[in-house]
Amino acid sequence: MPMSCFLPNISSLGADSTNILKLRNVLSPKSDGDRKSLEPVAAAHAELLKDNRGCLDTRSEAGLAKCTKFLQLLTELCNRLGVEDADRSYRKTFSRNYRALFPDSKRRYRVDVLEASLERFDCFWVNGERYRLSDKVLLAGDKLAHMWHEIGCIMVCYRSGKKCRTSMLKETLEAFDDAWVSFEHCYIVELMGIETQARSLVLDVANFDEALTLVERSVGEGSPAAKQARSQLALKLARINSVANSRRKGRSDLSADVVELATSIAKDGEEGSVDKMIASALVDSFKALRRYFRHAKQHLDLIDPYLGNNPILVQRLSDYEESWENASRYLANSSCLDGLRSAVAQLKALAQTDPSFSTMCEDCDSEVFLVLPRLILLQYARDASEQSGLLSGLIPDYFGTSSQSAHSELEAFVQECRLLSLLLSECSEETNQEDASSLQRSRTPLIPPSLAASDSALFIPAALGKLAGLERRLAPLDRELASKVKSFQNSLEAWSMRLQRTCANDWNRLSGLMLKCLNAGLNTRLGPERYCVRM
Repeated sequence: MPMSCFLPNISSLGADSTNILKLRNVLSPKSDGDRKSLEPVAAAHAELLKDNRGCLDTRSEAGLAKCTKFLQLLTELCNRLGVEDADRSYRKTFSRNYRALFPDSKRRYRVDVLEASLERFDCFWVNGERYRLSDKVLLAGDKLAHMWHEIGCIMVCYRSGKKCRTSMLKETLEAFDDAWVSFEHCYIVELMGIETQARSLVLDVANFDEALTLVERSVGEGSPAAKQARSQLALKLARINSVANSRRKGRSDLSADVVELATSIAKDGEEGSVDKMIASALVDSFKALRRYFRHAKQHLDLIDPYLGNNPILVQRLSDYEESWENASRYLANSSCLDGLRSAVAQLKALAQTDPSFSTMCEDCDSEVFLVLPRLILLQYARDASEQSGLLSGLIPDYFGTSSQSAHSELEAFVQECRLLSLLLSECSEETNQEDASSLQRSRTPLIPPSLAASDSALFIPAALGKLAGLERRLAPLDRELASKVKSFQNSLEAWSMRLQRTCANDWNRLSGLMLKCLNAGLNTRLGPERYCVRM
């Protein structure tokens, strides 16, 4: 790669004729020992890469490695020539994280510091807020960039055959070191200030949690004062969720009224009910967040200022947002809650009827996710009012007056289901009343007696995906009915796919919620209290 790209534009750097004369003096011939000292440094400089903008490449893996190598060789050259170290005692005032990067007062040329000066980063976006660097930092960065280009000029001219006078080379390296120290000091200090402000969101939430804890201990969790303090904390959590929850939506509208409703139901609701399970999940995730911020307050320097980079915080916020959405959708909406209760009750009945289905639910087998949409659709066909609240949110185009043809299509499915259910029940009654021959007595009943009551003759086989077996049994006896069973099976599967795909995220959340309720609890994924250390 041609190295002319690393030659500075003298006029743009503000250099005058004095700078040019100085450069000529530096490049005057001297001893072979000096030439040998510069050889590996100049060779490493020649290997530096450019990015597509024509600037020093420090972001690609290869570019970073080559730049690191050059800075290391430059450090060794300074030590070999006895270049005096600039004062770096300011590093003792750095935070724990930065002291890990700069553990002593030795000369340490880091690529990220060089990159900051060359790229002239003048502002940062952290947690949705814009932070600007001061003019002092920008000026120090410009001076370091200027000295970097002067070092580049020396390397390029050396490779062209010129030799270097040691005294002048040392002066240039000392000026470079002074510029580096000046920029490193003010740049890192301002970064620490930005990080302190960014972490203030965590400290703010922790302080509100502390205030709520004091109120709860003094006047009780159910007191008006506690409700007000809890409401204020919920607003703070919604704010931090909007900037740090990179895993889900990052909603900022996680209102306190839903938290209060869940708190009330979790305390007074019926044990084991769907209502209490949903409410308890939100209350538990709320408490888990409070515990996190309580510990975080004691270890603020271990919290990454880019809050979305703290995996445990993101997990806690994701659990909180998910449980809040469930509580908002179901606890505050009676029709959706009734539909969910009915679906869970039917799932429990199916699990008792078919042990294999119970095992599928416990193992979260993929087959169970085919059963859930069938069950909701069959319940709706049996009693539209039972599941209209759930279905209207999952396939909204088929409800209301927006599309009459779509609504008619859904009604046709309902009528097909009800008619087939009636025909199968009648067939079951006729079969059970016949005088069975010896051959018939040894044959498995067309429809088991346990499924013959009401609409179970269709409901359970259809939900469990066993209509194909029913069709095969019917075919020798009633081909027309067997044909209807096959047609309904195809129709049910088509509607099942439609239900899962129209509002896929909502369906996935509902199916997960139903399984959690079935398995007797909504356990939020709470792990050990851990923090992301910024390195």
